[in-house]
Amino acid sequence: MPILRAQISTAAAPETLGLLQHHHPAPFDGRLDLSFTPFLDRTAKTDAKLLVSEVHQMLGKYEGFVTTEAGETIPIDDLTGFAEEHFAKW
Repeated sequence: MPILRAQISTAAAPETLGLLQHHHPAPFDGRLDLSFTPFLDRTAKTDAKLLVSEVHQMLGKYEGFVTTEAGETIPIDDLTGFAEEHFAKW
């Protein structure tokens, strides 16, 4: 069974992402129409000058639709899940 993949894109710097705001992931293959509303942001930061990393692991709720390869539309309502944003510089 293929895994549906999506990304939340932004050109903003990590400190200005507004990660706890409502997001609409962009699908890679057009079969995913979900909105993600985070309610928790777990953050890990490292700044060793040559190595900089900031990870946000957000827990939240998904709502929307997923379309199978057979064309069946599956509604998603109040599904708890996660999303991650990672900024790294080396």
